[in-house]
Amino acid sequence: MFMGKSDNTSPNQNLIGDDSFLFDLLMEYVPYSIYFKDRESRFIKINRECAKQFGLSDPKEAIGKTDFDFLEHHHAQKTFKDEQQIIETGEPLIHILESGTRGPVEEKEWGTTSKFPMFNADGDIVGTFGITGDVTDQIHAEEALKKSEEKYRAIFENIQDVYYRTDTNGIVTEISPSIEKYSGYNRDEIIGSSVENFYYNQEDREELVKELKKSGRVRDFEVRLKTSDNKLVHTSITSHVLTNKEGYATGIEGIMRDISERKKVEKRLEESHETLRKLSEMVPGAIYQFQQYPDGRSRFPFASKGFEDLYEISPNDVKEDATEAVNRIHEEDKGRVIESISECYHTLEVWELEYRVDLPRKGVRWLHGAAKPEKLDDGSVIWHGYIDDVTDRKKKEEQLNDTLDIISDQNKRLLNFAHIVSHNLRNHASNITMVLSILEQENDAETEEEFFGHLKTASQRLNETIDDLNKIVDLQAKESEAVKALDVNEFLEKIREILSTEIISKRVKIKRSIPENFTLQYNPAYLESILLNLISNAIKYRHPDRDPVIEIEFYKNEREVVLKISDNGVGIDMDRYGDKLFGMYKTFHKNKNSKGIGLYLTKNQIEKMGGSIEVESEVDKGTTFTVYFGEESVE
Repeated sequence: MFMGKSDNTSPNQNLIGDDSFLFDLLMEYVPYSIYFKDRESRFIKINRECAKQFGLSDPKEAIGKTDFDFLEHHHAQKTFKDEQQIIETGEPLIHILESGTRGPVEEKEWGTTSKFPMFNADGDIVGTFGITGDVTDQIHAEEALKKSEEKYRAIFENIQDVYYRTDTNGIVTEISPSIEKYSGYNRDEIIGSSVENFYYNQEDREELVKELKKSGRVRDFEVRLKTSDNKLVHTSITSHVLTNKEGYATGIEGIMRDISERKKVEKRLEESHETLRKLSEMVPGAIYQFQQYPDGRSRFPFASKGFEDLYEISPNDVKEDATEAVNRIHEEDKGRVIESISECYHTLEVWELEYRVDLPRKGVRWLHGAAKPEKLDDGSVIWHGYIDDVTDRKKKEEQLNDTLDIISDQNKRLLNFAHIVSHNLRNHASNITMVLSILEQENDAETEEEFFGHLKTASQRLNETIDDLNKIVDLQAKESEAVKALDVNEFLEKIREILSTEIISKRVKIKRSIPENFTLQYNPAYLESILLNLISNAIKYRHPDRDPVIEIEFYKNEREVVLKISDNGVGIDMDRYGDKLFGMYKTFHKNKNSKGIGLYLTKNQIEKMGGSIEVESEVDKGTTFTVYFGEESVE
């Protein structure tokens, strides 16, 4: 999500300046369940992911309820016991493996949970909070979320400051009575003593003296002092050098303030910052803010460390200008990413998109981003969101699609092969049936001998067809088609023998125009199927008023072998049926043997081998099929 450059500092530049914003951002987008409970284990706050796991539409619906309202009784009882233990001992429970059912579906889920005691400003335990990672989907939460404490940098009331004065040798010449409460020392013990006796670390005094010599004064300079019982007191000193009329230094005068409580608060804040930082680093992907201005400038005011892994760019490099990040978007996706952001800028609807980035080290990666936009007073829009790398999922989707394509192709091959088997064997079966029918009716020995010869030939051709079909099965398993040089004249003689009974009984005249030794590079089973279909159709749809005449011509043009088969049959109404001619189960005559498969199969086989087929026809005059066998048909 990026466009343009931010040249000027916006009033919204420090939008993440306080912890509450970062906390809210985590509560809204982190894909782990986060929850806070009081001392009675009642929910006082949960994040959106936790609400989703509980089957709630709004996290506020959980407030005041307990785990007994959402989990199995034994599971809820265990969580309650753990939380009471934490409240009693103040000790956290880290990475507890839990199982149970949740939500309306009642499916078993596993998760790792870390729970902690929750303290108020006075250090009292007021409840517990925790984070649960759903390891059912292999998402592991390694560190729990701590509630960010409220800001404590405030002026502490009722703390008495200490006034002091020393000479140029560091001997205390004056100090206020408040020192007694401050350090436990009696005022009289301190006056006349060297200040170095009261420093917890002498390096602090050396740094203070160095700064006073350099600037003549210090303000809120932190040092570590010690009490009468050698306890550490963090102290802030504001002081200046005293001089006489001649300008020579005569001593130091200043105010000391106990900042021990402030240091404790700062330490807790640092720990809180560190916890939030580590949590954002633990989350797969990156939490971010993206801001776009009305003039098109854009920037990332905030991005967690994971951003660098996703874009191979440091978050600091895009804090004021998103240009470097937009240049990482894949060129084919950049347009739609920019368009989607522009649309979201105007509609303020939730933005979500999957797109690719092209990285210097990792190459092309798929990212999924989701963010919620917010309109600001200066007219800009800022998105609070989350980006994750989904390359592995996209690869699995591609593999699945490839598998489906392979299965689809195999199904087509299987269907095509089934049609070949059905059609080719049906011609042989029809021929044998007709010969047997004639033999049943003949008593003449010479005629019977002739038709037994036809029956023998038909049987041989059937075996050859079955053998070719077996070769197709073997070669299709090797992802190739059975292609070899075929002598066209020999092949047509084979077809004539297969259809010999039909040719004789229907008084068919076949005219051939084929050069001697003319060859064709082709699949023999396909060529047999094509010729059988086209020639048998010419016989089947012969004209009732004249003997059928079939003209067969083979020749080579500049690029491929061409076949023309013409007949003087009943013809086809091309205006009516032309666009349906090669459709499956389409018939255009009242022939009871028509199945509507032959021409569909023929066209499929021709195109599979890289060729094409055309047809010209006129009703009552005849039909011409022209087959172009493709460039591979020529040796």
